Amino acid sequence: MVVTRTVMTPGGQKIKVGVIKDRIEIKRPRGFKIFIKGYDDRIKDYIKAWICEDLMAGEDFIIKDTGPRRKGKSTLACRTAIDLFPITPDNVVYTAKEFSKVAEYLSPSEPAENKFSIIVWDEAGYGMFKQRWYEREQQEIVRLLEVNAAKKLVVILVSPHNDFMNSALVSPVMCKMWLDVGISQKMGKGWATMWSGMYHQFRSSGFWNPVCAFRFDELGGEFWDSYMRKKMQFISDAGKKTAKSRPSSDDQE
Repeated sequence: MVVTRTVMTPGGQKIKVGVIKDRIEIKRPRGFKIFIKGYDDRIKDYIKAWICEDLMAGEDFIIKDTGPRRKGKSTLACRTAIDLFPITPDNVVYTAKEFSKVAEYLSPSEPAENKFSIIVWDEAGYGMFKQRWYEREQQEIVRLLEVNAAKKLVVILVSPHNDFMNSALVSPVMCKMWLDVGISQKMGKGWATMWSGMYHQFRSSGFWNPVCAFRFDELGGEFWDSYMRKKMQFISDAGKKTAKSRPSSDDQE
Protein backbone atom coordinates (compact mmCIF):
# COMPACT_ATOMS: atom_id res chain seq x y z
CA MET A 1 0.00 0.00 0.00
CA VAL A 2 1.37 3.41 -1.03
CA VAL A 3 1.34 5.97 1.77
CA THR A 4 0.02 9.39 0.75
CA ARG A 5 1.89 12.47 1.90
CA THR A 6 1.22 16.19 1.54
CA VAL A 7 4.12 18.28 0.28
CA MET A 8 4.22 22.05 0.01
CA THR A 9 5.43 24.05 -2.99
CA PRO A 10 7.70 27.10 -2.56
CA GLY A 11 4.57 29.24 -2.88
CA GLY A 12 2.71 27.34 -0.17
CA GLN A 13 0.37 25.10 -2.19
CA LYS A 14 -0.32 21.69 -0.67
CA ILE A 15 0.01 18.75 -3.08
CA LYS A 16 -0.64 15.07 -2.33
CA VAL A 17 1.89 12.51 -3.52
CA GLY A 18 2.51 8.83 -2.92
CA VAL A 19 5.59 7.73 -0.96
CA ILE A 20 7.31 4.79 -2.71
CA LYS A 21 10.57 4.93 -0.76
CA ASP A 22 10.73 6.45 2.70
CA ARG A 23 14.51 6.84 2.89
CA ILE A 24 16.87 7.24 -0.09
CA GLU A 25 20.50 8.07 0.47
CA ILE A 26 22.15 10.71 -1.73
CA LYS A 27 25.50 12.46 -1.54
CA ARG A 28 26.07 16.20 -1.44
CA PRO A 29 29.21 17.90 -2.85
CA ARG A 30 31.95 17.42 -0.13
CA GLY A 31 30.85 13.83 0.36
CA PHE A 32 28.45 13.97 3.29
CA LYS A 33 25.23 11.98 3.00
CA ILE A 34 21.63 13.07 3.35
CA PHE A 35 18.35 11.21 2.96
CA ILE A 36 15.27 12.08 0.93
CA LYS A 37 11.91 10.46 0.20
CA GLY A 38 10.95 8.83 -3.09
CA TYR A 39 7.56 9.79 -4.56
CA ASP A 40 5.36 8.36 -7.28
CA ASP A 41 4.45 10.13 -10.54
CA ARG A 42 1.94 12.34 -8.72
CA ILE A 43 4.96 14.56 -8.15
CA LYS A 44 4.11 16.03 -11.57
CA ASP A 45 1.26 17.91 -9.86
CA TYR A 46 3.84 19.45 -7.54
CA ILE A 47 6.09 20.40 -10.46
CA LYS A 48 3.24 22.04 -12.37
CA ALA A 49 2.02 23.93 -9.30
CA TRP A 50 5.53 25.27 -8.65
CA ILE A 51 5.97 26.36 -12.26
CA CYS A 52 2.55 28.04 -12.35
CA GLU A 53 3.35 29.99 -9.18
CA ASP A 54 6.29 31.64 -10.89
CA LEU A 55 4.50 32.16 -14.20
CA MET A 56 1.61 33.83 -12.38
CA ALA A 57 4.18 36.18 -10.83
CA GLY A 58 5.26 37.20 -14.35
CA GLU A 59 8.47 35.14 -14.38
CA ASP A 60 9.85 32.49 -16.69
CA PHE A 61 10.86 29.01 -15.49
CA ILE A 62 14.08 27.27 -16.55
CA ILE A 63 14.70 23.61 -15.63
CA LYS A 64 17.97 21.78 -16.15
CA ASP A 65 17.79 18.03 -16.75
CA THR A 66 21.05 16.11 -16.38
CA GLY A 67 22.46 12.62 -15.88
CA PRO A 68 24.52 9.79 -17.42
CA ARG A 69 24.01 8.71 -21.00
CA ARG A 70 21.14 6.29 -21.71
CA LYS A 71 19.57 6.78 -18.29
CA GLY A 72 16.45 8.66 -19.39
CA LYS A 73 17.26 12.40 -19.46
CA SER A 74 15.43 13.06 -22.70
CA THR A 75 12.57 10.76 -21.69
CA LEU A 76 12.17 12.68 -18.43
CA ALA A 77 12.27 16.07 -20.18
CA CYS A 78 9.68 15.08 -22.80
CA ARG A 79 7.58 13.19 -20.26
CA THR A 80 7.48 16.27 -18.03
CA ALA A 81 6.57 18.56 -20.92
CA ILE A 82 3.84 16.27 -22.27
CA ASP A 83 2.27 15.48 -18.90
CA LEU A 84 2.15 19.10 -17.78
CA PHE A 85 1.95 21.19 -20.94
CA PRO A 86 1.03 19.11 -24.02
CA ILE A 87 3.62 19.72 -26.74
CA THR A 88 4.58 18.51 -30.21
CA PRO A 89 8.05 17.60 -31.52
CA ASP A 90 8.21 21.19 -32.85
CA ASN A 91 8.74 22.30 -29.23
CA VAL A 92 11.94 20.22 -29.08
CA VAL A 93 15.07 21.99 -30.38
CA TYR A 94 18.74 21.04 -30.71
CA THR A 95 20.65 24.18 -31.70
CA ALA A 96 20.91 27.79 -30.59
CA LYS A 97 19.43 28.86 -33.92
CA GLU A 98 16.40 26.61 -33.47
CA PHE A 99 15.96 27.80 -29.89
CA SER A 100 15.97 31.47 -30.92
CA LYS A 101 13.46 30.80 -33.69
CA VAL A 102 10.99 28.93 -31.45
CA ALA A 103 11.38 31.39 -28.56
CA GLU A 104 10.63 34.23 -30.97
CA TYR A 105 7.30 32.92 -32.28
CA LEU A 106 5.93 31.45 -29.03
CA SER A 107 3.37 33.67 -27.34
CA PRO A 108 3.59 34.46 -23.61
CA SER A 109 2.34 31.75 -21.25
CA GLU A 110 -1.06 32.40 -19.69
CA PRO A 111 -1.30 29.97 -16.77
CA ALA A 112 -4.70 31.32 -15.69
CA GLU A 113 -6.02 30.12 -19.08
CA ASN A 114 -3.97 26.89 -18.94
CA LYS A 115 -1.86 28.06 -21.89
CA PHE A 116 1.88 27.41 -21.68
CA SER A 117 4.79 28.12 -24.02
CA ILE A 118 7.49 25.51 -23.55
CA ILE A 119 10.79 24.64 -25.20
CA VAL A 120 12.72 21.41 -24.60
CA TRP A 121 16.34 21.98 -25.61
CA ASP A 122 17.63 18.44 -26.01
CA GLU A 123 21.41 18.02 -26.04
CA ALA A 124 21.77 21.61 -24.80
CA GLY A 125 25.35 20.78 -23.82
CA TYR A 126 26.13 20.67 -27.56
CA GLY A 127 24.82 24.12 -28.39
CA MET A 128 25.72 25.75 -25.07
CA PHE A 129 28.99 23.93 -24.35
CA LYS A 130 30.68 25.60 -21.38
CA GLN A 131 34.14 25.74 -22.98
CA ARG A 132 32.72 27.75 -25.89
CA TRP A 133 31.05 30.39 -23.70
CA TYR A 134 32.68 33.13 -25.79
CA GLU A 135 30.77 32.24 -28.97
CA ARG A 136 28.34 34.86 -30.22
CA GLU A 137 25.43 32.40 -30.43
CA GLN A 138 25.77 31.49 -26.75
CA GLN A 139 25.96 35.11 -25.66
CA GLU A 140 22.84 35.88 -27.70
CA ILE A 141 20.92 32.99 -26.09
CA VAL A 142 21.80 34.18 -22.58
CA ARG A 143 20.70 37.72 -23.47
CA LEU A 144 17.53 36.39 -25.10
CA LEU A 145 16.55 34.53 -21.95
CA GLU A 146 17.35 37.52 -19.77
CA VAL A 147 15.11 39.89 -21.73
CA ASN A 148 12.49 37.27 -22.63
CA ALA A 149 11.49 36.51 -19.04
CA ALA A 150 8.33 38.58 -19.58
CA LYS A 151 7.15 35.96 -22.10
CA LYS A 152 7.00 33.50 -19.21
CA LEU A 153 8.54 30.65 -21.19
CA VAL A 154 9.07 27.24 -19.63
CA VAL A 155 12.48 25.98 -20.81
CA ILE A 156 13.96 22.51 -20.15
CA LEU A 157 17.70 22.20 -20.83
CA VAL A 158 18.95 18.63 -21.32
CA SER A 159 22.65 17.80 -20.94
CA PRO A 160 24.81 14.88 -19.68
CA HIS A 161 26.20 17.06 -16.89
CA ASN A 162 25.63 20.42 -15.27
CA ASP A 163 29.24 21.43 -15.96
CA PHE A 164 28.85 20.94 -19.70
CA MET A 165 26.52 23.92 -20.09
CA ASN A 166 27.12 27.64 -20.05
CA SER A 167 27.32 28.59 -16.36
CA ALA A 168 25.17 31.70 -16.92
CA LEU A 169 22.23 29.41 -17.73
CA VAL A 170 22.50 26.68 -15.12
CA SER A 171 23.07 28.62 -11.90
CA PRO A 172 20.10 29.53 -9.64
CA VAL A 173 20.33 33.08 -11.03
CA MET A 174 18.54 31.78 -14.16
CA CYS A 175 17.56 28.20 -13.39
CA LYS A 176 14.98 27.26 -10.72
CA MET A 177 14.66 23.48 -10.82
CA TRP A 178 17.23 20.75 -11.39
CA LEU A 179 16.16 17.23 -12.37
CA ASP A 180 18.91 14.60 -12.43
CA VAL A 181 18.70 10.93 -13.43
CA GLY A 182 22.06 9.95 -11.92
CA ILE A 183 20.26 8.17 -9.09
CA SER A 184 19.09 5.62 -11.67
CA GLN A 185 22.54 4.03 -11.42
CA LYS A 186 21.53 2.89 -7.94
CA MET A 187 17.71 2.82 -8.06
CA GLY A 188 17.21 1.65 -11.64
CA LYS A 189 16.06 3.41 -14.79
CA GLY A 190 13.02 5.62 -14.33
CA TRP A 191 14.21 7.34 -11.16
CA ALA A 192 15.32 10.96 -10.82
CA THR A 193 16.05 13.51 -8.10
CA MET A 194 14.65 17.03 -7.88
CA TRP A 195 16.60 20.01 -6.54
CA SER A 196 15.61 23.61 -5.93
CA GLY A 197 17.96 26.50 -6.66
CA MET A 198 18.86 29.06 -4.03
CA TYR A 199 20.28 32.40 -5.11
CA HIS A 200 23.33 33.66 -3.21
CA GLN A 201 24.43 37.27 -3.18
CA PHE A 202 28.16 36.51 -3.18
CA ARG A 203 28.30 33.23 -5.09
CA SER A 204 27.10 33.15 -8.69
CA SER A 205 26.79 29.36 -8.66
CA GLY A 206 24.32 29.63 -5.78
CA PHE A 207 23.22 26.51 -3.93
CA TRP A 208 21.06 23.50 -4.82
CA ASN A 209 18.93 21.86 -2.14
CA PRO A 210 17.37 18.38 -2.61
CA VAL A 211 13.57 18.24 -2.71
CA CYS A 212 12.92 14.53 -3.32
CA ALA A 213 13.46 11.53 -5.58
CA PHE A 214 10.65 10.37 -7.85
CA ARG A 215 9.59 7.81 -10.43
CA PHE A 216 8.75 8.70 -14.02
CA ASP A 217 7.24 6.57 -16.79
CA GLU A 218 8.64 5.64 -20.18
CA LEU A 219 7.46 7.47 -23.26
CA GLY A 220 6.34 5.96 -26.55
CA GLY A 221 3.79 6.37 -29.29
CA GLU A 222 3.65 8.82 -32.16
CA PHE A 223 5.33 11.67 -30.28
CA TRP A 224 8.35 9.54 -29.34
CA ASP A 225 8.70 8.16 -32.86
CA SER A 226 8.70 11.70 -34.30
CA TYR A 227 11.07 12.87 -31.60
CA MET A 228 13.55 10.06 -32.35
CA ARG A 229 13.49 10.81 -36.09
CA LYS A 230 14.27 14.44 -35.34
CA LYS A 231 17.02 13.50 -32.91
CA MET A 232 18.68 11.08 -35.32
CA GLN A 233 18.65 13.80 -38.00
CA PHE A 234 20.37 16.17 -35.55
CA ILE A 235 23.01 13.53 -34.73
CA SER A 236 23.62 12.95 -38.43
CA ASP A 237 23.93 16.69 -39.14
CA ALA A 238 26.25 17.17 -36.16
CA GLY A 239 28.47 14.34 -37.40
CA LYS A 240 28.69 15.87 -40.87
CA LYS A 241 29.52 19.26 -39.38
CA THR A 242 32.28 17.77 -37.24
CA ALA A 243 33.76 15.85 -40.19
CA LYS A 244 33.67 18.99 -42.32
CA SER A 245 35.51 21.02 -39.69
CA ARG A 246 38.35 18.51 -39.29
CA PRO A 247 41.59 19.40 -41.08
CA SER A 248 42.33 17.20 -44.06
CA SER A 249 45.51 15.14 -44.30
CA ASP A 250 46.86 17.72 -46.76
CA ASP A 251 46.24 20.50 -44.22
CA GLN A 252 48.13 18.56 -41.54
CA GLU A 253 51.24 18.08 -43.64
